[in-house]
Amino acid sequence: MKKYLSVGLVSVLVLAGGLFMNASQASATPSLFSTVSGMKWNDANSNRQDDDESIIAGWGIDLFQYRTDGDTIAIKELPEKTTTTDSDGNYIFENLDPDINYIVCEENRSGWEQTSPTLVSDGTHACANGTVGYTLQGGEARDFTFKNFGNHEIDVCPNLENAQAEVPQGKELNSDGMCVDVPQHHGGGGRIIPPKNSGGQEGGQVLGAETGPIGGCDDRTTGFSITTGQSCVGNNGKGQVLGAETCNLDRTMRLWMKGCDVLALHNRLTELGYYKGLIDDKFGLLLRAAVIKFQLANGLKGDGVVGPATRALLNK
Repeated sequence: MKKYLSVGLVSVLVLAGGLFMNASQASATPSLFSTVSGMKWNDANSNRQDDDESIIAGWGIDLFQYRTDGDTIAIKELPEKTTTTDSDGNYIFENLDPDINYIVCEENRSGWEQTSPTLVSDGTHACANGTVGYTLQGGEARDFTFKNFGNHEIDVCPNLENAQAEVPQGKELNSDGMCVDVPQHHGGGGRIIPPKNSGGQEGGQVLGAETGPIGGCDDRTTGFSITTGQSCVGNNGKGQVLGAETCNLDRTMRLWMKGCDVLALHNRLTELGYYKGLIDDKFGLLLRAAVIKFQLANGLKGDGVVGPATRALLNK
Protein backbone atom coordinates (compact mmCIF):
# COMPACT_ATOMS: atom_id res chain seq x y z
CA MET A 1 0.00 0.00 0.00
CA LYS A 2 1.32 3.46 -0.79
CA LYS A 3 0.16 6.99 -0.29
CA TYR A 4 1.26 10.41 -1.45
CA LEU A 5 2.42 13.19 0.80
CA SER A 6 3.30 16.46 -0.89
CA VAL A 7 6.01 18.24 1.06
CA GLY A 8 8.68 20.75 0.28
CA LEU A 9 9.12 22.19 -3.20
CA VAL A 10 8.60 18.87 -4.98
CA SER A 11 6.21 16.00 -4.37
CA VAL A 12 7.35 13.29 -2.02
CA LEU A 13 5.97 9.80 -2.36
CA VAL A 14 5.72 8.17 1.05
CA LEU A 15 5.59 4.40 0.92
CA ALA A 16 4.61 2.03 3.68
CA GLY A 17 7.11 -0.57 2.48
CA GLY A 18 7.48 -3.04 -0.34
CA LEU A 19 9.67 -1.04 -2.71
CA PHE A 20 12.36 -0.43 -0.12
CA MET A 21 15.19 -2.79 0.69
CA ASN A 22 16.04 -4.24 4.03
CA ALA A 23 19.66 -4.75 4.97
CA SER A 24 19.76 -8.37 3.84
CA GLN A 25 18.27 -7.49 0.45
CA ALA A 26 20.63 -4.55 -0.13
CA SER A 27 23.82 -6.51 0.42
CA ALA A 28 23.96 -9.88 2.06
CA THR A 29 27.36 -9.44 3.69
CA PRO A 30 28.52 -5.82 3.51
CA SER A 31 32.17 -5.54 4.40
CA LEU A 32 31.84 -1.92 5.46
CA PHE A 33 29.11 0.23 6.90
CA SER A 34 28.21 3.89 6.57
CA THR A 35 27.67 6.35 9.40
CA VAL A 36 26.02 9.75 9.63
CA SER A 37 26.69 12.22 12.40
CA GLY A 38 26.15 15.84 13.29
CA MET A 39 25.10 18.17 16.04
CA LYS A 40 22.29 20.50 17.07
CA TRP A 41 22.82 24.10 18.12
CA ASN A 42 20.82 27.15 19.11
CA ASP A 43 21.30 29.53 16.18
CA ALA A 44 20.36 32.61 18.19
CA ASN A 45 21.37 35.12 15.51
CA SER A 46 20.19 33.01 12.55
CA ASN A 47 23.49 33.33 10.65
CA ARG A 48 24.97 29.87 10.91
CA GLN A 49 27.00 28.55 13.80
CA ASP A 50 29.10 30.83 16.01
CA ASP A 51 31.53 29.76 18.71
CA ASP A 52 29.51 31.36 21.49
CA GLU A 53 26.19 29.72 20.57
CA SER A 54 24.95 26.90 22.76
CA ILE A 55 24.15 23.33 21.79
CA ILE A 56 20.71 21.73 22.20
CA ALA A 57 20.44 18.34 23.91
CA GLY A 58 17.46 16.00 23.73
CA TRP A 59 16.36 16.97 20.20
CA GLY A 60 14.84 14.19 18.10
CA ILE A 61 16.64 13.08 14.92
CA ASP A 62 15.15 10.51 12.49
CA LEU A 63 16.73 8.52 9.67
CA PHE A 64 14.55 7.42 6.74
CA GLN A 65 15.21 5.37 3.63
CA TYR A 66 14.48 7.06 0.33
CA ARG A 67 14.64 6.26 -3.36
CA THR A 68 14.35 8.42 -6.46
CA ASP A 69 11.48 8.20 -8.94
CA GLY A 70 12.20 10.71 -11.70
CA ASP A 71 11.98 14.16 -10.12
CA THR A 72 10.25 12.76 -7.05
CA ILE A 73 11.94 11.47 -3.93
CA ALA A 74 10.09 8.55 -2.36
CA ILE A 75 10.61 8.49 1.40
CA LYS A 76 9.72 5.50 3.51
CA GLU A 77 6.86 6.28 5.85
CA LEU A 78 8.47 5.01 9.06
CA PRO A 79 12.01 5.92 10.13
CA GLU A 80 14.76 3.33 9.89
CA LYS A 81 16.34 4.63 13.08
CA THR A 82 15.65 7.35 15.64
CA THR A 83 17.80 9.03 18.25
CA THR A 84 18.11 12.24 20.26
CA THR A 85 21.04 14.60 20.61
CA ASP A 86 23.25 13.86 23.62
CA SER A 87 24.39 16.22 26.37
CA ASP A 88 26.92 17.72 23.96
CA GLY A 89 24.30 18.24 21.25
CA ASN A 90 25.68 15.43 19.07
CA TYR A 91 23.97 12.53 17.32
CA ILE A 92 25.18 9.56 15.28
CA PHE A 93 23.69 6.69 13.29
CA GLU A 94 26.05 3.76 12.79
CA ASN A 95 26.14 0.41 10.95
CA LEU A 96 24.17 1.72 7.95
CA ASP A 97 24.04 -0.35 4.80
CA PRO A 98 26.11 1.53 2.19
CA ASP A 99 23.82 0.50 -0.68
CA ILE A 100 20.75 2.26 0.73
CA ASN A 101 19.83 5.95 0.28
CA TYR A 102 18.93 7.77 3.48
CA ILE A 103 17.57 11.14 4.52
CA VAL A 104 18.17 12.45 8.03
CA CYS A 105 15.46 14.74 9.41
CA GLU A 106 15.04 16.58 12.68
CA GLU A 107 12.11 17.00 15.01
CA ASN A 108 9.74 19.84 14.14
CA ARG A 109 9.31 21.42 17.55
CA SER A 110 6.65 24.07 18.18
CA GLY A 111 8.05 27.49 19.05
CA TRP A 112 11.31 26.97 17.15
CA GLU A 113 12.40 28.00 13.67
CA GLN A 114 14.84 25.90 11.63
CA THR A 115 17.72 27.98 10.25
CA SER A 116 19.99 25.21 8.91
CA PRO A 117 20.01 23.38 6.56
CA THR A 118 17.98 25.15 3.87
CA LEU A 119 16.37 23.93 0.67
CA VAL A 120 18.81 25.96 -1.41
CA SER A 121 21.74 23.90 -0.14
CA ASP A 122 23.11 20.96 -2.09
CA GLY A 123 22.15 17.58 -0.70
CA THR A 124 19.03 18.73 1.12
CA HIS A 125 15.36 17.97 0.69
CA ALA A 126 12.05 18.63 2.42
CA CYS A 127 11.05 16.11 5.08
CA ALA A 128 7.47 14.97 5.61
CA ASN A 129 7.17 16.96 8.87
CA GLY A 130 7.89 20.30 7.19
CA THR A 131 11.57 20.55 8.13
CA VAL A 132 14.55 20.32 5.77
CA GLY A 133 16.85 17.29 5.96
CA TYR A 134 20.07 15.95 4.46
CA THR A 135 19.99 13.33 1.70
CA LEU A 136 22.70 10.66 1.86
CA GLN A 137 23.18 8.82 -1.41
CA GLY A 138 24.17 5.17 -1.16
CA GLY A 139 26.58 3.24 -3.33
CA GLU A 140 29.67 2.96 -1.18
CA ALA A 141 30.57 2.95 2.49
CA ARG A 142 31.00 6.52 3.72
CA ASP A 143 31.09 8.59 6.87
CA PHE A 144 28.60 11.41 6.41
CA THR A 145 29.75 14.07 8.88
CA PHE A 146 28.75 17.60 9.85
CA LYS A 147 25.06 17.03 9.11
CA ASN A 148 24.23 19.77 11.57
CA PHE A 149 20.88 21.32 12.41
CA GLY A 150 20.37 24.88 13.62
CA ASN A 151 17.25 26.36 15.20
CA HIS A 152 16.29 29.33 17.30
CA GLU A 153 13.31 30.15 19.46
CA ILE A 154 10.58 32.17 17.80
CA ASP A 155 9.28 35.49 19.08
CA VAL A 156 7.09 36.90 16.34
CA CYS A 157 5.80 39.72 18.57
CA PRO A 158 8.85 41.45 20.09
CA ASN A 159 6.69 44.32 21.32
CA LEU A 160 4.58 42.05 23.57
CA GLU A 161 5.67 41.18 27.09
CA ASN A 162 5.88 37.41 26.68
CA ALA A 163 7.56 35.58 23.78
CA GLN A 164 5.06 34.48 21.14
CA ALA A 165 5.66 31.52 18.81
CA GLU A 166 2.84 32.71 16.54
CA VAL A 167 0.68 35.79 16.11
CA PRO A 168 -2.02 35.68 18.82
CA GLN A 169 -5.71 35.63 18.00
CA GLY A 170 -6.95 39.15 17.30
CA LYS A 171 -3.48 40.46 16.43
CA GLU A 172 -1.63 40.93 13.15
CA LEU A 173 1.88 41.96 12.15
CA ASN A 174 2.24 45.50 10.87
CA SER A 175 4.85 46.74 8.40
CA ASP A 176 7.31 47.31 11.27
CA GLY A 177 7.07 43.69 12.42
CA MET A 178 5.05 44.59 15.53
CA CYS A 179 1.91 42.76 16.70
CA VAL A 180 -1.07 45.12 16.72
CA ASP A 181 -4.81 44.68 17.09
CA VAL A 182 -6.63 43.57 13.94
CA PRO A 183 -8.86 46.46 12.79
CA GLN A 184 -12.54 45.59 12.88
CA HIS A 185 -14.52 46.45 9.73
CA HIS A 186 -18.30 46.37 10.07
CA GLY A 187 -19.59 47.61 6.77
CA GLY A 188 -18.94 47.59 3.07
CA GLY A 189 -15.57 45.89 3.20
CA GLY A 190 -16.67 42.31 3.61
CA ARG A 191 -13.68 41.58 5.87
CA ILE A 192 -13.84 38.34 7.80
CA ILE A 193 -14.46 38.73 11.52
CA PRO A 194 -13.63 35.23 12.84
CA PRO A 195 -15.84 34.54 15.88
CA LYS A 196 -15.67 31.26 17.74
CA ASN A 197 -18.48 28.84 17.00
CA SER A 198 -19.98 26.37 19.47
CA GLY A 199 -17.20 23.89 18.74
CA GLY A 200 -14.51 26.42 19.62
CA GLN A 201 -13.40 26.83 16.00
CA GLU A 202 -13.29 30.01 13.97
CA GLY A 203 -16.58 30.34 12.16
CA GLY A 204 -15.30 32.50 9.32
CA GLN A 205 -18.38 34.79 9.28
CA VAL A 206 -18.28 37.59 6.73
CA LEU A 207 -19.84 40.82 8.00
CA GLY A 208 -21.03 43.77 5.93
CA ALA A 209 -20.67 42.08 2.55
CA GLU A 210 -24.34 42.60 1.69
CA THR A 211 -23.91 46.37 1.35
CA GLY A 212 -23.05 46.20 -2.35
CA PRO A 213 -20.90 44.69 -5.12
CA ILE A 214 -17.24 44.14 -4.36
CA GLY A 215 -14.89 45.92 -6.75
CA GLY A 216 -12.57 43.69 -8.72
CA CYS A 217 -14.88 40.66 -8.52
CA ASP A 218 -17.01 41.43 -11.59
CA ASP A 219 -19.88 38.92 -11.43
CA ARG A 220 -17.93 36.26 -9.56
CA THR A 221 -19.07 34.90 -6.19
CA THR A 222 -15.96 32.78 -5.67
CA GLY A 223 -12.27 33.60 -5.35
CA PHE A 224 -10.91 37.03 -4.45
CA SER A 225 -11.01 40.58 -5.78
CA ILE A 226 -8.16 41.37 -8.17
CA THR A 227 -7.97 44.93 -6.80
CA THR A 228 -8.62 44.68 -3.04
CA GLY A 229 -7.90 41.04 -2.22
CA GLN A 230 -11.31 40.72 -0.54
CA SER A 231 -13.42 37.60 -0.85
CA CYS A 232 -15.89 37.66 -3.74
CA VAL A 233 -18.45 35.54 -1.91
CA GLY A 234 -20.15 38.71 -0.68
CA ASN A 235 -21.31 39.42 -4.23
CA ASN A 236 -24.16 36.97 -3.65
CA GLY A 237 -25.66 39.36 -1.12
CA LYS A 238 -25.98 36.77 1.61
CA GLY A 239 -23.41 38.45 3.81
CA GLN A 240 -22.60 35.34 5.80
CA VAL A 241 -20.49 32.45 4.62
CA LEU A 242 -19.02 29.66 6.73
CA GLY A 243 -15.80 27.81 6.01
CA ALA A 244 -12.13 28.76 5.69
CA GLU A 245 -12.37 29.07 1.92
CA THR A 246 -14.35 32.31 2.34
CA CYS A 247 -11.44 34.05 4.03
CA ASN A 248 -10.18 37.34 2.61
CA LEU A 249 -6.63 37.90 1.45
CA ASP A 250 -6.66 41.50 2.67
CA ARG A 251 -3.81 41.74 5.18
CA THR A 252 -0.06 41.53 4.86
CA MET A 253 1.04 37.96 5.60
CA ARG A 254 4.49 36.80 6.60
CA LEU A 255 6.34 34.00 8.35
CA TRP A 256 4.69 32.48 11.46
CA MET A 257 1.35 34.19 11.01
CA LYS A 258 -1.74 32.06 11.36
CA GLY A 259 -5.29 32.29 10.07
CA CYS A 260 -7.80 31.23 7.48
CA ASP A 261 -6.24 33.67 4.99
CA VAL A 262 -2.98 31.72 5.33
CA LEU A 263 -4.96 28.58 4.51
CA ALA A 264 -6.34 30.35 1.44
CA LEU A 265 -2.79 31.33 0.47
CA HIS A 266 -1.71 27.68 0.71
CA ASN A 267 -4.55 26.68 -1.59
CA ARG A 268 -3.88 29.46 -4.11
CA LEU A 269 -0.15 28.73 -4.42
CA THR A 270 -0.93 25.03 -4.71
CA GLU A 271 -3.38 25.79 -7.52
CA LEU A 272 -0.72 27.86 -9.29
CA GLY A 273 1.88 25.10 -8.91
CA TYR A 274 4.29 26.95 -6.60
CA TYR A 275 3.52 25.08 -3.37
CA LYS A 276 3.50 21.34 -2.80
CA GLY A 277 3.25 20.61 0.88
CA LEU A 278 0.99 20.25 3.87
CA ILE A 279 -1.96 22.65 3.70
CA ASP A 280 -2.93 24.28 6.98
CA ASP A 281 -3.45 27.75 8.48
CA LYS A 282 0.19 28.32 9.50
CA PHE A 283 2.69 30.39 7.51
CA GLY A 284 5.76 28.16 7.72
CA LEU A 285 9.12 27.99 6.00
CA LEU A 286 7.92 25.93 3.04
CA LEU A 287 5.07 28.35 2.33
CA ARG A 288 7.53 31.26 2.53
CA ALA A 289 9.76 29.51 -0.02
CA ALA A 290 6.76 29.11 -2.34
CA VAL A 291 5.86 32.80 -1.95
CA ILE A 292 9.44 33.79 -2.86
CA LYS A 293 9.34 31.52 -5.88
CA PHE A 294 6.05 33.09 -6.99
CA GLN A 295 7.37 36.63 -6.44
CA LEU A 296 10.57 36.08 -8.41
CA ALA A 297 8.66 34.44 -11.27
CA ASN A 298 6.43 37.52 -11.48
CA GLY A 299 9.11 40.21 -11.32
CA LEU A 300 8.68 41.10 -7.65
CA LYS A 301 11.20 41.29 -4.85
CA GLY A 302 11.53 37.83 -3.33
CA ASP A 303 11.06 38.71 0.34
CA GLY A 304 8.46 36.08 1.22
CA VAL A 305 6.03 38.74 2.50
CA VAL A 306 2.56 38.79 0.95
CA GLY A 307 1.82 42.50 0.62
CA PRO A 308 -0.51 44.43 -1.72
CA ALA A 309 1.54 43.85 -4.89
CA THR A 310 1.86 40.11 -4.28
CA ARG A 311 -1.83 39.83 -3.36
CA ALA A 312 -2.86 41.60 -6.56
CA LEU A 313 -0.94 39.05 -8.66
CA LEU A 314 -2.24 36.11 -6.63
CA ASN A 315 -5.81 37.28 -7.22
CA LYS A 316 -5.58 37.48 -11.01
